[in-house]
Amino acid sequence: MSLYFSLHKRGGVNHSKNSEIPIRLNYYYKGHKIGFSTDVSVKQKDWNEGDSNNPVKTTDENHVSKNSTLRGLKRDVEKEIDLIRVGEKEPLTKTVKDRFSNRKLREVKEVNYEYPVVEVFRKYLKDVIENSTNQFSINHVRSYRSTSKHIFTILKNIFDDRLYFDQIDGDVMNEFISYGIRKKLSNSTIQKFIGHFRTFFNWSKEKGYHNNVSVKFYSKKIKDDLSEKDVVYLYRNEVKKLFELDEINYSNPEHKKHSTEYLVDFLKDNEKRIYTNLEFCRDLLLFECGLGTRYGDTIKLKVEHFDFTRKEFKIYMEKTNRTVRVPINEMTDKIFRKYSKDKTKDDYIFPKTLNGNFYPNQKFNNHIKLIGELCNLNRLIHRPLRSGKNIIGDTDKSKRLYEVISSHVGRRTFIKEGIINKIEPYVIMSMVGHRSLRVFERYFSMNDEDRKVSSTLFGFVSENPKVQTSQNIDVRNRLIEIKSLFDEGLIDEDVYKEKEKEILKLL
Repeated sequence: MSLYFSLHKRGGVNHSKNSEIPIRLNYYYKGHKIGFSTDVSVKQKDWNEGDSNNPVKTTDENHVSKNSTLRGLKRDVEKEIDLIRVGEKEPLTKTVKDRFSNRKLREVKEVNYEYPVVEVFRKYLKDVIENSTNQFSINHVRSYRSTSKHIFTILKNIFDDRLYFDQIDGDVMNEFISYGIRKKLSNSTIQKFIGHFRTFFNWSKEKGYHNNVSVKFYSKKIKDDLSEKDVVYLYRNEVKKLFELDEINYSNPEHKKHSTEYLVDFLKDNEKRIYTNLEFCRDLLLFECGLGTRYGDTIKLKVEHFDFTRKEFKIYMEKTNRTVRVPINEMTDKIFRKYSKDKTKDDYIFPKTLNGNFYPNQKFNNHIKLIGELCNLNRLIHRPLRSGKNIIGDTDKSKRLYEVISSHVGRRTFIKEGIINKIEPYVIMSMVGHRSLRVFERYFSMNDEDRKVSSTLFGFVSENPKVQTSQNIDVRNRLIEIKSLFDEGLIDEDVYKEKEKEILKLL
């Protein structure tokens, strides 16, 4: 199959270098060829044979507009071919010709019925989301597969697969929301599949399938009140409980009371090291707490990702396609030494399964719940789920910490620990890869311990102030530090300017 331009030289007609010759777009498929008139002509001397992007040379004074017209026509034919293939039909030359000829009739209608949303959405999933060359993370693809089921259901059951881009407006998006509420989906789930639909909608506009710019996807109907939800992270004493839990370690004979499932680490010189599955999951969770990393990024860390000179980890964040640097601390140092001993720089820090796969996230989440129960992580957590304004089921009932703990708790714990240790938020943001303060602030909340600290405010009133003043702060060094983070792209311009103003106020 091929699409290419050629000069349409009629038989018996002699063309000089200065005579205008019509340009034709040709479609070749399985031994058959058809041609499309382009209404563009060019002189022989200005023809760029074999160039499908700029077939008209720059020597033609109208080359820009001519090439633009030709490229636009070629894109239109390619779209018709794609839509035929999305419909699981063969793009025969006659089929393409007929569809393209009928296209002009469809264009004259007030509403553009050229591209049904469902057909383009199938193409988007196939060519963009499922296309391995786009290098989306496995979790992103899985998430899109899940939400696409809801989108297909809405397009079929509510719009009978006859929704077109120019028809999409606020009322249509309200149908998406109403569907989610009828299904008793949480607001976050509804927001997710609407967000995925918005990404697809913007992509289809960029590809020329529509020019609808009037759609608003945001709705207060599904906005959660974050203040009614506890942020799930570990207090310092809870991290200490996990760190000191010895009875699940392989070296402790008592571990068999809790688990007989093991992971084997293959070392240099054909040596092996064995861990229980609970020991491995506990250590991995603590490593996340010490680095502020996501599960998928942590499990893929190799020994070479640690800079022994600078004493820091260089971590690639798959979700945001960014690299951050996080210094080693006492806890991560002990775990790193435990798992990297007798390994080469190319080895993963943490072992894989016996089948050579990364340890599954879901199994990890199940195991750390059990570990949390062993450590008596019984603090009550309140996280109600709403669908619209309505509470879903009994989710407004408090649960024990160990029941709701998951892999992401490590990232939140790292952020909270940094705040407790009075590390500047923009420094923490640079280590966890956040550029937006709005997103960063969702990762922590005030607890009772934080409220007690407020009693020490305005300590200057007493003879022995409890709160240090800013006189001893090295303003110059702090300005240099945030400038360095900004220059390296670790914080955005808004954060940089905001922190610069705060520091300058200390002068």
